[in-house]
Amino acid sequence: MYLDGNEDLVWIRPDMQRLMFKKEDNYQQARMSWSAAIRNAMQDVEFTNRIGQKWTYSGGFLKKISDRFAALDFITDQETILVASKRDRAGNDVVLMRTEYSGEGLLACLKLGQSSPIVFHWSSAAVLVSIEGLPAGRMSFDYENMLLREWNGNGKRTNYTWTACDGLAKSISFGMAPVRLQSDSEFRYEYDKADDVSILRIFRHDGSFVSETRFGDRGIIQKSGGKTTKAIYRNDGMGRKLVFDSE
Repeated sequence: MYLDGNEDLVWIRPDMQRLMFKKEDNYQQARMSWSAAIRNAMQDVEFTNRIGQKWTYSGGFLKKISDRFAALDFITDQETILVASKRDRAGNDVVLMRTEYSGEGLLACLKLGQSSPIVFHWSSAAVLVSIEGLPAGRMSFDYENMLLREWNGNGKRTNYTWTACDGLAKSISFGMAPVRLQSDSEFRYEYDKADDVSILRIFRHDGSFVSETRFGDRGIIQKSGGKTTKAIYRNDGMGRKLVFDSE
């Protein structure tokens, strides 16, 4: 929320849409049927839409969101929401979310409603090291050259090591299929290619074979447990579909 060069009020909503309120008496109607009321020399601003929803700011920070059904109150500090609460029918404040931050401004604790707090641990370089209090338990992260190399969690299949698609280890990029799973708590994965057919082989950590799957333009062939399953692409006039066959 700010005043532009013409002293018109501009509100950037959470969805990043900008609403402009022309400098007029009482800041009347704006686009999207929102109106703005300014009090205390811009210290308090209230945005209201045609269905009665109100967003109230104090000192530039979000203070309350309300409509005819309920109201959410916020306690903020330097644009960060510390506490979000609502009032029950008895008029009591019910905390929905509470956050705590470290002296460096990093999220240290998050508590949602009556659930257990989620605690975040950071390194001296401001890199996330672990998270405690998640429904699945504890999650830890390992890095190399500031790139995420591995994360670990409670239970099976939560220990993952990644390598890039081009085979260069510990080099993560974004886009189409940015990474390949190399191993987890139970299996090890190998990738190959022959005659434009992509091959995925899965082994247990003791070296025993689990399966081999070949992906090609004509379909998929998987060998596992002494059986071969084929899924062939066929065009039936309505489009391409997979037809399965087991041997």
